[in-house]
Amino acid sequence: MLHLAQLQAAPSAPAQAQRSTAAAKPGTGSQQPTPAARTAPPAKGAKVEAAAAAKTNARVAAASQAQFPEDAGWMEPGDNADGSQQQQQQQQLQLPAGMSIPGAPPACTADVVRGMSWGVATAAYQIEGAYNVNKGPSIWDTFVDMPGKIKGGGTGKVAIEHYTRFPADYKLMQQMGVNVHRFSFSWPRIVAGGQGSAVNEAGIAFYHKLIDEMVANGITPVATMYHWDLPQVLQDRYGGWLNEQVVKDFAFYADTLFARFGSKIKYWVTINEPASICDHGYKNGIYAPGVKADRSSLYKCGHNVLLAHAAAVKVYRDKYRSQGAKIGFSTNLVWAEPLTDKPEDKQAAQNKLDREFGWIVDPLFTGRYPASMRGALGDELPKFTEEQKALLKGSIDFIGINIYTARWVWHNSDKPFGWRESSRKDGVPIGDQGGATWLYNAPFAMGNVLRYVGEKYNKAETWITEFGTGITGENTWTGSQVLNDSYRTNFYSGYINSACKSINTYKLNVPMIFAWSLWDNFEWAEGYEVRYGMVHVDFASQERKIKQSGYWWSKHFFTQGKKLAR
Repeated sequence: MLHLAQLQAAPSAPAQAQRSTAAAKPGTGSQQPTPAARTAPPAKGAKVEAAAAAKTNARVAAASQAQFPEDAGWMEPGDNADGSQQQQQQQQLQLPAGMSIPGAPPACTADVVRGMSWGVATAAYQIEGAYNVNKGPSIWDTFVDMPGKIKGGGTGKVAIEHYTRFPADYKLMQQMGVNVHRFSFSWPRIVAGGQGSAVNEAGIAFYHKLIDEMVANGITPVATMYHWDLPQVLQDRYGGWLNEQVVKDFAFYADTLFARFGSKIKYWVTINEPASICDHGYKNGIYAPGVKADRSSLYKCGHNVLLAHAAAVKVYRDKYRSQGAKIGFSTNLVWAEPLTDKPEDKQAAQNKLDREFGWIVDPLFTGRYPASMRGALGDELPKFTEEQKALLKGSIDFIGINIYTARWVWHNSDKPFGWRESSRKDGVPIGDQGGATWLYNAPFAMGNVLRYVGEKYNKAETWITEFGTGITGENTWTGSQVLNDSYRTNFYSGYINSACKSINTYKLNVPMIFAWSLWDNFEWAEGYEVRYGMVHVDFASQERKIKQSGYWWSKHFFTQGKKLAR
């Protein structure tokens, strides 16, 4: 998920400064600390995870080969090893005693809701665990062991044990009425490296079982190929996303996925949030692999991400088009709201959108970077060849957007792109703060970005692939309080209402919206200190319980929306 890819942020913008400080807060970092580290008290959350890891990893490793042997069989499309699951009637969820839920957002009429699909989004490293079971190391496996990188010293080594708990997890989703799940493959669980690497048959078997379990519970899989877990060997070998070799290696990985899973996956997202990959991973170093570099590295990384996407799509269209899938791309932005109605402030907001959104999206439609970026950066911005432009242009069937928050933006000629930004106007926040320092409740952002994309890109098919919020102090809640996430419910309601208004008013092509996230899980640099789930997870016992927001989604959207064809 997005954790504020606030690119070229103004120094005065408080949220980014606070977040960078938080991301660097010293923590345990590793489950096998150095002798010096053992003398210090564990950071909050580290004791729980270390104990869970000790109990879990050996058990998972021992059970895994029996559960996912290399010669394991799996269902083909249309098969059902246990037809009883599909035949069960979905029961209406009963609210816990004392809990009530609000009504549906007023702008979301029954026709709109029933004409769209409503799902949940997750990422492999954040939920699977079993980091060393039938899987090579990823850059996140390495990064979380660097002291001070993760708040509370948490890691994804155990996460929420989805690797072994997925049957029960999908049964819970079925009970909630969820019928579409955007999940991600772990690249190093499929192939340990790049071209020529042996395919990991145990990893293939695991994902076939996972997908079959989804389908058996009436859930359509939407597969993200890359959600940040690059094989560590590729980072070590040539610098990961800063080297053009990654384009060929990603194409090889994508080819493997199409060949092995194309009969079951009809919706693909190639890459998630290049701005987070590149800005946080290869410029300011607060995400894996932790590279700190100059601005040119940022644009080199983004260039290679775009070319890797285009290469994967070319593989599909050349070899697997008959599978009949849709392929898209998911990117993020912080909505830019002009501070005033002055033309220069409106232009500043447009410059920010060009820099943080058009940077990635424009080449997918036009084969070129935005003119404002070309003018501001000159030769610092990589250039596409004519062949690359042709591959990029029209390389998506839909654009996925991750939208969480907004900023006020105004003109400032001292900045390279001519803008500054802040979360406050006249000292007043743009919205209530939602758990993380960077996230403010700004529901207008979703409606505005949908209108913007519809107008700029000729009403291209657009998905909301992530949106959601943490809650300040939620990680300290106990007892029944952990289920009463009314702030999250209201956040979702406001954003969805804004989306429905824009869809209705401007007749936009928005067939699918995904919430982030179904479960509380490992939240990258924020570790386990912030929760985003509509299902509460006790990280010590791994018990799952539906929160108010989950019941709300179930009643008004999951059980009412359009089911995708599989």
